[in-house]
Amino acid sequence: MLLKSLSLENVRSYKKLDIEFPSGYVLFEGDVGSGKSTILMAIEFALFGLGSLRPDGLLSAKEQRCEVRLQFQVNGTKYEIGRVINRKDGRCMQDSAASYLSSGGIREPLAPTDLKAKVLEILNFREPPNPRAVSRVYRYAVYTPQEEIKSILGGGKDREETVRKAFGMEDYKVAIENARATAAHLTGIMEKLSWEFSRLGEYESDLDRASLEADDLRQDLEGLHAERADLEKKEIRADSELSSLRDQMNELIRLQAKKDQMEGEMANQKTNLERLRNGLNSDKSEIKKIDIHIEEYRRIARPTAKTKNDINAMLKATEDLSSRIRTKKSQLDGHRAEIQTLSDRLDGKNASEIRGIIAGLDDEIKSGDEMLHDAKEELLAETGREGEKSNEIKTLTQNLQKASSLGTRCEYCDSELGPGYVEKLQRDRRARLDIARTELATTRQKKRQAGARVEKVQDETERKRRLKTELQTDAEAADRLSDLTREANQLEAELSTLEKADSIVPEDSLPIFPGETTRDYLHRLLDALSEYEHAVTNEASLRDRRADLERKIYENEAEHERCMKRVRTLEDEANTISQRLVDRDTVDQNIRTLKDGREEIREAIKKTREDISEKKAQLDRLEDDIKELQITINEARERQSRHKLYGDHVEWLTKYFIPSLYEVERNVMDSLRSDFNDFYSRWYKVLVEDPTKESYIDDRFGPVLEQDGYDQSIDHISGGEKTSVALAYRLALNSTMRRQTDTLKSNLLILDEPTDGFSKAQLGKVRIILESLRSEQVIMVSHEEELEGYVDHIFRVEKNGGVSTIQKVE
Repeated sequence: MLLKSLSLENVRSYKKLDIEFPSGYVLFEGDVGSGKSTILMAIEFALFGLGSLRPDGLLSAKEQRCEVRLQFQVNGTKYEIGRVINRKDGRCMQDSAASYLSSGGIREPLAPTDLKAKVLEILNFREPPNPRAVSRVYRYAVYTPQEEIKSILGGGKDREETVRKAFGMEDYKVAIENARATAAHLTGIMEKLSWEFSRLGEYESDLDRASLEADDLRQDLEGLHAERADLEKKEIRADSELSSLRDQMNELIRLQAKKDQMEGEMANQKTNLERLRNGLNSDKSEIKKIDIHIEEYRRIARPTAKTKNDINAMLKATEDLSSRIRTKKSQLDGHRAEIQTLSDRLDGKNASEIRGIIAGLDDEIKSGDEMLHDAKEELLAETGREGEKSNEIKTLTQNLQKASSLGTRCEYCDSELGPGYVEKLQRDRRARLDIARTELATTRQKKRQAGARVEKVQDETERKRRLKTELQTDAEAADRLSDLTREANQLEAELSTLEKADSIVPEDSLPIFPGETTRDYLHRLLDALSEYEHAVTNEASLRDRRADLERKIYENEAEHERCMKRVRTLEDEANTISQRLVDRDTVDQNIRTLKDGREEIREAIKKTREDISEKKAQLDRLEDDIKELQITINEARERQSRHKLYGDHVEWLTKYFIPSLYEVERNVMDSLRSDFNDFYSRWYKVLVEDPTKESYIDDRFGPVLEQDGYDQSIDHISGGEKTSVALAYRLALNSTMRRQTDTLKSNLLILDEPTDGFSKAQLGKVRIILESLRSEQVIMVSHEEELEGYVDHIFRVEKNGGVSTIQKVE
């Protein structure tokens, strides 16, 4: 893999950055905290996501969005990868919709987890795409932070576990633990299976006993079925005899019912005769009353020649006229009230006078706006000068602090400084600081004066605008008063005309009452006409009713004669049926005797069926028990077979498989440690040219130091020696890992602060290391300027005002 370019936007201290990575040896050089490590973090984030990082660790504190785009090349194919982090509601997270992978002109949107899996596939890194974990291969073969290497050197068990994970040795440990867990699980299953098939002989004896008992029950059932068949034949003969007697009884019952029906009909006919006689008398009496009411309705005369529609039309016209009068009066009252209110408010002023005052205020407001603009411009200028002076004081204060802490060495060239020069430098910087503070105080006084002028002009102009608004409202009120006065005069004229039109000429037969309104008179006339029409309708209805009653009397008299004839016929038929009902008691006694005999037969059949049912239930239960026993026996035999199979598996796992894994793991670890030790010893000898000192890797992958044949603790060596051990360990880890990974033979290597703590003499050995690496692209991050002579390309990283920038040194 080779890096081609990197673009950042709002990533930590970078506002915007576009940088291209050349091949060969590349150095990113700058002061501590200038933003060098951010470049390495952004590269790893683009390739593999956040891992263990927090998203707010990459997004600039004051920004809502950051973006990283990385171009890289693998086996001649170029790729571009992009990721975005958004801040929303105080939370930072990756934007799934904005992450992508581009190759060959085709851009493929991918979710963060899918994007990491795709990159691992391109790089041929065989590891799971866990979004919360760093790439193990990348961290140990390409880029390992310096702090992480130092932590590995300092911890025994943690160091060994880390190295085991780096080389994939955890797979053996996991396999051994899984094999032990499987053996223990199978042993537990075997204990359960042993208990489950321990009663196999008892189950087989129970099956033999149940089979013999079932055969006895089947013989008993055959005898009971034969006995039930004989009883059912006797029941059939008894049912036949009983059916014949019931036919006779049914005929007698039918005759009795017919007689009862006749007697009931005779009673109904007699009741009907009484009802007809009462009805005839009532109808004749009602005819007499109808004749009296008809004469009363004929005496009511028609009050007017007009129709109801005519009167209703007159009523509607009268009501419309009254409604218009009320509306006009309401409008006139409203106009008079509003005229009085507006007159009180204006107090004699007219619209022309008010608009003249408004024109004068417009000129004053325009002049005030111009004065306000000038005052604000002055305030803005003084504010800018205040910021410039504050920044100047801050810079001068920092310079004075540096001058106070210089000591005897120049901060730029590291040359020796005399005491007089340092004291003069401090006096000059204090004098410049005092002048700047005096100028800042003067600027702040001018700023306060300008602010007071802005506030005064603004208040006066706003007061005049409020007065103008009030006067505009008064002008509108004056116009409204003129309009209302004209409308009120017109309403008074219309109201007088409408009141004269409200009158009527009364009917001769219905005079008008003193003080009665036209509307009330028309309603009274309408009621009188309704009374006349109601009398005419009722008279016609009564005449129809009288005709109906006369027709009904004629029909009821005919019906009375027919009822008399039917009563005599029913009495004759009832006497004939009574003579045939004498034999009913004898037939009824024979039926009861035969039913008792049949019930005895049925009880015997019921008893036989119950015995059959009980025997059948016993047989069914036995057959179910036999089936369950057969299933239980088969399951016990199957568990006995599984018990033997699992025993064979446990023996193979514990005696053969697990010991073999231990042996393979030991051999692989010995081989890895041997390779690792060769690489480490080689790099250590390059970095530490002391024939009395040696260093090697022990069985737990820890560096061991010897001087003159005695062990020496890493904690007691110098800072430069610690850095040498850490760098040798880092290079050995990289070399061993690249040997294990086919895709990382000779491409990219990233070194983070590889010479931290080196002396100038040790820095010279870096050239030997770089010439020995044989990597197509090596990227170093360091604050050591001496490394500039050992590399092909230099990028200088600087931070000003909290913002980092990168410039290539030509």
